[in-house]
Amino acid sequence: RINALIARKITGNKGGTGAIQKYVNEVKRNAGEMEDMAQEDVVCSVIDSSNLVLSYGIDRYYFAYGAAHGSSTFEAINFDLRTGNQILLSDLFYDEDIYALTKLAKSKFINQNGRDGWWFTTDEQPFELPKVFSLSPRGITFYFQEYEVGPYAAGRPTVKISKENLKGLIRENPY
Repeated sequence: RINALIARKITGNKGGTGAIQKYVNEVKRNAGEMEDMAQEDVVCSVIDSSNLVLSYGIDRYYFAYGAAHGSSTFEAINFDLRTGNQILLSDLFYDEDIYALTKLAKSKFINQNGRDGWWFTTDEQPFELPKVFSLSPRGITFYFQEYEVGPYAAGRPTVKISKENLKGLIRENPY
């Protein structure tokens, strides 16, 4: 179940682990005609794991030749190792606690990344929780994509919130 979901995330197809081999073969087939046009890298790795949770990352980089710079995205998938199900933010927090979590994350973000240069500190946009997060025994890490909270040069910042800081917000769960 876990492998099938990872395969779907990597390939964009609805298929099992065989979809990865099809994806690799397609990339190899197209490599000759694409080598002068673009470069794409996909790196998968374990972010953290425990007896109950696996946090898995998929890091993508794409560069079209002639572009000013490449573009990258990061996706994290958190799995309940007992069931193979993906753990969603709604499994960890009640809807009514998301506002308080967002406020806490903004404060922690500024503390960890500084105040200057972020669009949400200049009233250009509100601070919003990113959809991408990973779990560890120490807490939760949120990952922002390029251009999500600042210019390209700001990269893909993160904000880490310890499980101690989450007390009172996080719902009862085994993770």
